[in-house]
Amino acid sequence: MPYLKRKTVERERVVRDILIKPADEKKIETTILKSKLIIPSAIAQQLGLRVSIVKRILAQLEKDGKIQKYASSARIKIYVPAEGGKTKTKKKSKSAEAKEKASE
Repeated sequence: MPYLKRKTVERERVVRDILIKPADEKKIETTILKSKLIIPSAIAQQLGLRVSIVKRILAQLEKDGKIQKYASSARIKIYVPAEGGKTKTKKKSKSAEAKEKASE
């Protein structure tokens, strides 16, 4: 069998900032809070920051109650904006709603 050559894809290397400028902090926070679904890698790419920096910002926003964790795994955490500091409840299924009505 002849040797198969792998196709190589050239990627552009992007240098991302390590530190956040104080003037950009508010812009970053408003951009994050405008998103319906907050994923660290997507925010990092959008703002040109490192993922580790975005993760720290998201942890601080979660601590402040501005966002909340929606789902997480060992690799990724997904956040959603908190509405007025209240926690979001998941939508109930029709069978759960029917059980609640029956118990009333």
